[in-house]
Amino acid sequence: MTNKTDSCITYVSGKAYDLSNFEHKHPGGVDLIRLSYDTDATAMIHSYHKDPEKIFKILASFDIDSDMTPTCPIKFQSDFLTVLKKRIDNYFETSGKNRRGGLLIRTAALSFATLLFYYLALDISWLFSPFFGVCLACIGLCIHHDANHGAYSRLPAVNHFVGLTGDLIGSSSLIWRYYHCQSHHVNCNDVMQDEDTKVGLPLFRLHSSQPRYGYMKFQHLYTFLLYALIGIAAPFSSMFEFIKRKHGDVKLNTISTKNRIEFWVMKLIYFGYMFFIPFYILGFSFIWKFYLPAQLIGGLYLGTLFATNHNNNKVLESSQKNTADWAERQIITSANWASDSVLWNIFSGGLNCQIEHHLFPSISHRHYPALQHIVKKTCDEYSIPYNNFSTFREILVDHFWFLRKLGQAAH
Repeated sequence: MTNKTDSCITYVSGKAYDLSNFEHKHPGGVDLIRLSYDTDATAMIHSYHKDPEKIFKILASFDIDSDMTPTCPIKFQSDFLTVLKKRIDNYFETSGKNRRGGLLIRTAALSFATLLFYYLALDISWLFSPFFGVCLACIGLCIHHDANHGAYSRLPAVNHFVGLTGDLIGSSSLIWRYYHCQSHHVNCNDVMQDEDTKVGLPLFRLHSSQPRYGYMKFQHLYTFLLYALIGIAAPFSSMFEFIKRKHGDVKLNTISTKNRIEFWVMKLIYFGYMFFIPFYILGFSFIWKFYLPAQLIGGLYLGTLFATNHNNNKVLESSQKNTADWAERQIITSANWASDSVLWNIFSGGLNCQIEHHLFPSISHRHYPALQHIVKKTCDEYSIPYNNFSTFREILVDHFWFLRKLGQAAH
């Protein structure tokens, strides 16, 4: 049950639809469809569904206004995307693999490692605390990320339940879906609409059109320290955002009673295992023996992996190309690194194949190493820049120089 003030109206290709009688029939579940309320959902339909035309036929029965001016100037139908989708479909048809799921073994192994390092950090030595922090980051990257994109399972209830791991590590799965799926994925690197581009302001800038202050000439030296604070800040900032129902400029349009209960229950669980249990075992020394080592190292790991993919010199150069094609924009504003690496696929949750993730967010990240060869071949045929770094070290160094460039001049 949603608030009476919550709108169930969505806008697609210049038309308005009332989905109040459809949300619980949505095959992808209510979590994803509610992201479309009171906003233009055209991009989400094209990126989450392999056959958008089928979706448009379903939407027709919910049409309440056919004479609106389209609010989304992006082009979604192109020869490139049509060919690419056919090739991706063919890969799954010939291989017999499912687009979603296949992450149970990774989930079990990561869960075991997290519990093990938690015990070792509190009972044996603080030296295990950073490993626990990295495990928490990996839960966010490998489990929570896929689940809240609807890629962890074909069952919406499973995606929702597993997606709560985002709350378990201190964030909020609800808020994350709004700003990540609705804002970042639809408007990647758009300084006005992508909330991820604003994350550093006013301390550091990630876009050339943002204001530059004198101290930013040192941002390449201190930004990584700020990345490390993500884990410390997230639990508290998410509570503030949940109460005001807004993350940056992104409104949390639909919050149900179930969402409220889940949010606060998961916060109690988080503070219980992260603060109360460690305090009971270690006393106040838990702060420097457990909490800070875990959060700072885990935050640095998580923040660095997320930041490098869209903020590097290759993306800066290719993004100068002016295009209204949605698929092309996703490609030129993203970059891969070590994209053939199975280990990095596991430990980054597929972020090493960021291009493929932005094109097909509802596909499980375990498929990205195979799909990236298809995407790259198609990009080459259509002369679309495909940004790729050989190793994580290479993109990390490039990110450092990218920060320096943006901090020292109005590039």
